[in-house]
Amino acid sequence: MLRDYLLSPEKFWPETHCRNSLKLQKNLIKGCGSNDKKIIEKYVDNIISLAELRSRFSPKHVYIVNAGSSGSHWLEKMLSFFPNFHNGGEIYIPKNLINYMGKISGDQANIILDAIYIVHTGDVFKDSLSATISNSAHLAKHNRISKFSRNKLRVLLLRNPVDIVASRTFRKDEYKKYVAPNASDKEYLERNCSYVENFFKEIVYDDFDIILKYEDILSDPKNIISKILSYIDVSACDADLEKVVALTSKEAIKKSVEEGRDAVTNVYLGERKDYGWAMEYIEKRVHDVALSMGYL
Repeated sequence: MLRDYLLSPEKFWPETHCRNSLKLQKNLIKGCGSNDKKIIEKYVDNIISLAELRSRFSPKHVYIVNAGSSGSHWLEKMLSFFPNFHNGGEIYIPKNLINYMGKISGDQANIILDAIYIVHTGDVFKDSLSATISNSAHLAKHNRISKFSRNKLRVLLLRNPVDIVASRTFRKDEYKKYVAPNASDKEYLERNCSYVENFFKEIVYDDFDIILKYEDILSDPKNIISKILSYIDVSACDADLEKVVALTSKEAIKKSVEEGRDAVTNVYLGERKDYGWAMEYIEKRVHDVALSMGYL
C-alpha cells in the first residue's frame, strides 16, 4: 500500500483535500529531479529502502503541533539549518492508510510513516540515514499519527488565539481561495473562530514533551531553538544560533524577496489589511480559549 500511495496519492485523498496529494507529488518530482514515471518509480523504491534502513537507527520524528499561523514553518526552517534535521512541513496521512498501519506491526507502520516523511523533505541528503524529520501539521489529535512513530518528540506550539484567528482570516488569501472561495470576510472570520475553539478543545496538554509559545520565539529565538536541539541531541554554539536567527529574520527575508531571491520561509510580507472592525468580535469570541491558554 505504501508504494501505491507514494505513486498515486490522488487515489487516497478526496478532491476536497487534493492539496495533500499535490504536495507529495511535487516533493517526489523535486527529489528525483524529473517527472518521468520510471524515474519517479525508481526514486520511490529507493525511498522505501532508505526507510527500512533508517529503522535500524531509530531516527526521531518531531511533531510541531499547532493551529496554524503560529510560526511553525519559521521554527522548522531555523531548525533545518542545523545538522541531522530536515523539515517535512505539514504532513497529513489519509484515513485508509492510517487504518492499514493500525493492522500491521509497529515496526512496519513506522517504516511506512518514515518513508512518507522522507519524501516530504524534498530530497535524499547525506545524513538522511539518521536525520530527524519534522511534521508541523495542524493535528490537535496528533496521536492518530504520532503513535506510529517509534522515536518521537511532541511539541505543542501555542499562540494567542486572537492573533491566530486574525492571521488565518486576513493574511492568507490564497488559502481562503482554496478552502472557502465564496465566503464573505464575516463568514470566514466565524469559520476560523470556530476552528480555533475546536482545535484547542481537543488538545490534551499531557500528550506533549515540550510546550512553546510563539511569543517566546519572537522574544528569544536563540533560547527556544537551543532547547529543541537539546531534545534531539544536536549541539549548537551561540554564533551558529545567532547566524540562523539572522538568516530567518523578517528583515533578511524581505531583503531576499526585494532582490528577486526565494524567501527561506513564509513570513508574512504583504500589506496589512484594515480589520480593526473584527478585533473586538474575535476577542469576545475566543475569550474562553485565550483564558484557558494563559493569555488573559
